[in-house]
Amino acid sequence: MHNSQPSYLSVSLGANNNADKMASYSQCYGCKRTPQSLVSNFTSFTASNAGADCDINRQYELPSQCVSPCNVSNVLTRKLAPIQCGQLSETINDQATKLHLRSELPHLTRKDVAQIRLPFYQLLCHALLENGYHRAFSELFGLHQKQNEERRLAGPESPLWYIPPLAEQPEKVTLMAHHLSEAEAASRRRDAHTVFTSYLTLGLTFKESPDDLWLAEHFFKYTLEAAVMITDDDNLKLAIAHQHYGHTLQVRGFLEQASVSLKEFYRLTREKLWRDDKGQLLQKLASTYLVENFQSQIAQCPSHYHSDRITLCRKAHEIALECGDWKIEAPIWLLVGEILESANNLQEALVVYRDFFDKACTRGDYTNLSRVCEALAKLCQKLNNIEDSIQYLHKFASSCERHGQWVELGRACQMLGTAYDTVGDYASALKWMKKAYNLPHMIQGLKPEAFDETTESSRIMIGVTRAHLMHKAYVTNMLNNQSPAVYRVIEWKARPKNEDKLFPINELQLPPITFNNRRPKRDVLLYAKHPSTGFLKR
Repeated sequence: MHNSQPSYLSVSLGANNNADKMASYSQCYGCKRTPQSLVSNFTSFTASNAGADCDINRQYELPSQCVSPCNVSNVLTRKLAPIQCGQLSETINDQATKLHLRSELPHLTRKDVAQIRLPFYQLLCHALLENGYHRAFSELFGLHQKQNEERRLAGPESPLWYIPPLAEQPEKVTLMAHHLSEAEAASRRRDAHTVFTSYLTLGLTFKESPDDLWLAEHFFKYTLEAAVMITDDDNLKLAIAHQHYGHTLQVRGFLEQASVSLKEFYRLTREKLWRDDKGQLLQKLASTYLVENFQSQIAQCPSHYHSDRITLCRKAHEIALECGDWKIEAPIWLLVGEILESANNLQEALVVYRDFFDKACTRGDYTNLSRVCEALAKLCQKLNNIEDSIQYLHKFASSCERHGQWVELGRACQMLGTAYDTVGDYASALKWMKKAYNLPHMIQGLKPEAFDETTESSRIMIGVTRAHLMHKAYVTNMLNNQSPAVYRVIEWKARPKNEDKLFPINELQLPPITFNNRRPKRDVLLYAKHPSTGFLKR
């Protein structure tokens, strides 16, 4: 039995084991190939003298020697033959080239592909959801949807279409996502201070841009909600939240809603020495914001709603007086007088103007002193009190000339000339009218365009005053039969000017003009409201 022919499975270990092996990948493409048979290329059996080994050759291929250096990284990681040979064989087909190039590409996951294909806004939303910030994602997505809806309702011709949407502003979206995630994390651990700071930072950032005021209002509203939960700072953060929320609403034009927050800001800052980052007292800042809010409401209120305008103006006046700041107080004094005057409460307006006149004199505020003198002169003119009107106009002109207010001085001179012409003092009227007319050319560096209205009114009134001034003298010389009188009339007709020298007033023997025994020859109100000669027009 031992001398019998060996079976298929009893191949000796020392048999001829030099059969050809399957060529490796590197041997097929670009490397030196060893001699091998055709059968061994398609089978995995090992041949011998007695037969073939039926076990499948599961050994991994070993790298063969290549002419040029190869990258053998695949040998250790994927158990493959080395790739990226420096010099490819001429027999490489197209399929081998594709495999070679594909092996050099980096491995991309679905997340890597999404980062290339999806826009930045969607990737940021995915990141928020993956990290568990669902509330931050809801806020960000809700603001994006709100902006798109407003743009859709406004239409393509709206200014909103010139503002890029949030999805196209990666810096803003990144900032919002960062602070919203911080606020959400702080709210989970019940840290109201961090929530307040995160929302306040967002609101202050967007408040600087006029196009992002709606975002500032949105985040300041959340700041207000977070400040209510803080009870260990004597309501300081609540006051700050009302300040920014109310001021943002006021800038956007929602005056009535803004007044609610600004009144609360004013109440919380009473008798407190809190200061902001710029060093300003919040108490003074609250008074300023609230007075500005009342002034804006008065401006928007219809002019015939006298009671509402007076109520708002008195509230603003009380707050300005409590503030003690003259820069806030002075415009309100004038506004109160103007509104009372427009409501035909002339006596009350006169009391307000005189109180303001006394305060302006005490503080030495020549700018507001000139304004109140002008207002008092016009009001006295309406009350037919020409004497007081002229006195205030003289004070107005003196203050303007002393402090170099040349445009106001021209207006004061024109008003003085008109007032003197009204009462019949034509010589004084002509003097002031000439001064108002020549003022732009008397002082260097002035722009004549700023005096156009005053110059035109003065030019007209010079002719009117000259006619009034020479009327009595001309008539007297016409009725006089003496030759000097006739000669004067003929000379003036040839050259109609300098009638004050040609017809001396002292020859007429007229009595001096006083305000007690001299009444205007015309209706004062009708004459004063005339567009060319009056000075009561607004």
